[in-house]
Amino acid sequence: DLHNASFDLLRDKRYPMAPDKHTYMLRDMIMNINQTLTIDSIRINDSYLHYGEYTEKSEDPGTVYFTGLNAWAYNFTNDLSVIDEQTQFRINLNASVMGQCHFQVELHFPLLREDNFFWYSARSEELDLTTLNPLTKNIMGIFITRGKGSVDIDSISGNDTLATGTMMFRYKKVKLALYDREKARVDRGFFAPIMNFLINDFAIKSNNPPFLGQDRVGLVYFERDTTKSVANYVWKSMMSGMMSTMGFNSKEQRKEKRELKSAE
Repeated sequence: DLHNASFDLLRDKRYPMAPDKHTYMLRDMIMNINQTLTIDSIRINDSYLHYGEYTEKSEDPGTVYFTGLNAWAYNFTNDLSVIDEQTQFRINLNASVMGQCHFQVELHFPLLREDNFFWYSARSEELDLTTLNPLTKNIMGIFITRGKGSVDIDSISGNDTLATGTMMFRYKKVKLALYDREKARVDRGFFAPIMNFLINDFAIKSNNPPFLGQDRVGLVYFERDTTKSVANYVWKSMMSGMMSTMGFNSKEQRKEKRELKSAE
């Protein structure tokens, strides 16, 4: 058990990553330990996490912090004598984002699934999105001038290669602005679509649900980058659903929307 711990993580992504790097999924990490190991539970209570990240052309890191962090992990084991089809490595986590908005995530990793199948759910209270500017302006080159939002995810599932599902991202009066046009232009990563929209002065859908309308459901479709961590995989899959809600859909998401509409 850890109580009142403080974690400070700072990553510098301005340097190229080794092309042959491969990051294992959690299930494979556990099962590949070269000796039999069982840990009944791991707990972190009332702790603090600060995360910072430098990206290309960043003079300052993008930062976000979490207070009141509580995390529990269960069934950390590779002992095949006690594992069956129902055994899962499970993580429950809750905290306050920037000391304001409570959120919780629950992740499930079945230990006998060789395809590394997993699923997760998440909930958050409403957050004033402008509090995320220390993160977005230095990593994404955008500034949130106003808006509030909350996340509601019943289930997003994935495996070694792909995460899919649906989610609800409710928000109101969202307005974005370019903080650094050059940084937005050179961004070739996951956020490139939203950068292109901003640079070309396209408007996002600023409310969900719209006035006198129904909630727009976000469709999740994200292909795993095997050089990145499981935390990155979960976060980017969630972001794909949030961007879908705001009107930014990949070719695969547009196809799924058409199929869902034709099935109605």
